[in-house]
Amino acid sequence: MSKQRQAELSDELIEYGNQIPSNLSDISFRFDERSKKSIGYGYTTKNEVLVDNLTGKIYDPHEGKAVFMKDFYKCRTSRLYAVVPDEAVEEYSQPLIDSGELRLLEKQNIRNGLVTTWKYETKKKFQVKKSKDKDDVFGVQVVLKNSLNGNVALSASVRTLRQVCANGLTAWGSDFGARLIHYGDDLTEKLKGFRGGIYNTLGKLDNAIALWERTAEIQATQNHIQYILNKTEIAETYLPNYIQLEPKKRKIAVIGKEGKNKTLYEVVNDFTWKLSRAEKSHPEHNKVKGELSFLAVTNRERQLNRAIHRIVVANGKVPQR
Repeated sequence: MSKQRQAELSDELIEYGNQIPSNLSDISFRFDERSKKSIGYGYTTKNEVLVDNLTGKIYDPHEGKAVFMKDFYKCRTSRLYAVVPDEAVEEYSQPLIDSGELRLLEKQNIRNGLVTTWKYETKKKFQVKKSKDKDDVFGVQVVLKNSLNGNVALSASVRTLRQVCANGLTAWGSDFGARLIHYGDDLTEKLKGFRGGIYNTLGKLDNAIALWERTAEIQATQNHIQYILNKTEIAETYLPNYIQLEPKKRKIAVIGKEGKNKTLYEVVNDFTWKLSRAEKSHPEHNKVKGELSFLAVTNRERQLNRAIHRIVVANGKVPQR
């Protein structure tokens, strides 16, 4: 099969989305039933063989399999990929809700239902004592992410939310989060371990607090801000107003007066102010033009967190990488 025909088939998959029953024959491919495996919650996976109805020629990529929910096509992924349905994530997270550790704020399905995010509120709060603002209190959220096709790893991360302005910052990594690798035959034990990872994530909150306190001690420079720009994908629309970039370049031309004499803590909150409000469920969403999914917002918050973490680890110097 030509590359052009393969691309056409791929486009047709996208066009039909979740509405392709497994037994349809009036489209330009079909799925072979030779290998089927139930993964619970109404989901099955099938090793796939694509047959071009126009020529009858079989196209078998060997590495591919299809994921179905109650006989409706959901996506195609690697045969080695172990699918974790969203229902399984919710089942293994439920004890945390029942114990009062978490309260569900919002669930979002994006990318035609292939990616899901859950935003949970916790009872935990902390104060950044070195902030110039009095009573600068943060709430704590836990964010879970999952995907059916491997685009997003099943992960848990800490998200701190500044109470005074509802700015968010998502932290992820060995110090702040948990992650499950979608490979293996039986994911039951891995899911139990992942639930324990959520507990551990909450237990590592002190690391996030220490990071915030340290940023309040570091005087921000233009080099710091340029480093943050280099390490994040935050669009110019969402940058602080005092940052002016060179035309068609991601390089600082001018730092306005409002951006002078700020701590790294203040700069980070300036970065997250517009970014947080780009998410449609934010209470002040209408103050920023342009809408981002919660997944997109938290991905950029995580990039920002990594950048400031590296600056802190380098004792306030601009990292070389």
